[in-house]
Amino acid sequence: MANSDRPNGSLMTGAVGGFLNGAAYLIVLFVIGVGVIMALSGAGRVGMSDEAGGGLLLLAFVLLLAGGICNGIGWFGYGKVRGSTSALAGTFSLLVTVSLVLVVVAGLAKSLTLGEITLYALFGTAALNGILGGIAHLSGADRDPSKPSGGLDKAAGAVLLIGGIGAALMLVLIIAKMFDSTGLLQAAFYGGLGGLGVGHILSGVSMIGARG
Repeated sequence: MANSDRPNGSLMTGAVGGFLNGAAYLIVLFVIGVGVIMALSGAGRVGMSDEAGGGLLLLAFVLLLAGGICNGIGWFGYGKVRGSTSALAGTFSLLVTVSLVLVVVAGLAKSLTLGEITLYALFGTAALNGILGGIAHLSGADRDPSKPSGGLDKAAGAVLLIGGIGAALMLVLIIAKMFDSTGLLQAAFYGGLGGLGVGHILSGVSMIGARG
């Protein structure tokens, strides 16, 4: 594949989406991480004010909304040059955005049942996006022999995969209402959100490197 044929625009859009996604997950980790862990350990409510926390979570929502779309476009471009599960990762990236919109709809409808279902969908699509994106980075082979996948791709894949697995484990624990498994839930929380945050940023850098 000649450099002129590479989907540079899609890859750059995907890189921006990766940075937006990464920032969103890390913001969520920062805002609720300490409060959740302290609450589970019985230490009571700690953390920033409701106004500051709500503002940051709203920012994370907007970043993830835009990041899901941009990153999805990038994954389809990445699939054209490196194949593997990239197209599936792109599909679930777009579904993350759809799930976010449905969460808002459920909130406006004041439906607890719909809200619970859409939150599960959000966790599930984010987890599958991370898992499939991780596999794509780890196993994808560039169609241009002069541009082999390097160590950055493998690092991005490994971290994204860990994040996706962590998010999937967190979803399973929440559905099973296994809130007494404090240590496991902590590991899933930090590994899931932290892995998705750092992994998406590394993935964005990798997409920039895949351009012609």
